[in-house]
Amino acid sequence: LPLIDPQTIPTVAVSINKNWAQVNSMFAAGFEKVLSQPLPKEYTEIVQKAQKEKDEFQKINVVTSELARQMTYAGDWKNSEDMFFPKNLKKISALKTGDCKDFATATAGILRKMGIKASVALVQRMLPLNPGYLMARQNFPNEEPIVNMQTWNHAIVKVTLANQKDIWVDPTNPVSFAGYVKEDIKDSPALVLSPDSKQ
Repeated sequence: LPLIDPQTIPTVAVSINKNWAQVNSMFAAGFEKVLSQPLPKEYTEIVQKAQKEKDEFQKINVVTSELARQMTYAGDWKNSEDMFFPKNLKKISALKTGDCKDFATATAGILRKMGIKASVALVQRMLPLNPGYLMARQNFPNEEPIVNMQTWNHAIVKVTLANQKDIWVDPTNPVSFAGYVKEDIKDSPALVLSPDSKQ
């Protein structure tokens, strides 16, 4: 409700997790299960097209632009499985729709098949009326937010280039290009969903 200032609404956040490593271990396994699946034919064709480029940034740009051409955004959060985990790659490809988790997982899966290190990362997209945003980034800027999945509202991809430089890619946007971070996620904390992640 745009007429109500979220800062005036009392909220209580409760978590049974003591640290983000616990959350990461729970979620990373589910994402890795999907990322290790064979690529559907449509995604293999994206790999072949992207591999023709010489520059890593251009390869990533081909992947995100081809996915944007094939997929449209549609969220399905009717149960906890759909809310927190991506669909499998074959289903994402067949439906040609998905939410940010699906876009990010498809992108990371394709990049990995190309030999590029990639993992899905959860961030907080800046939504001024989102109470989680207000708590984590306005009210308590110098404190660790409570370990609660409401801290995150968007999924992107962390990519480690051949020179070991990390870049962040948001494939859900209609226009996405490697290395450019939009203002709505710039400086957001990130939870990288990877078994070896320290973030």
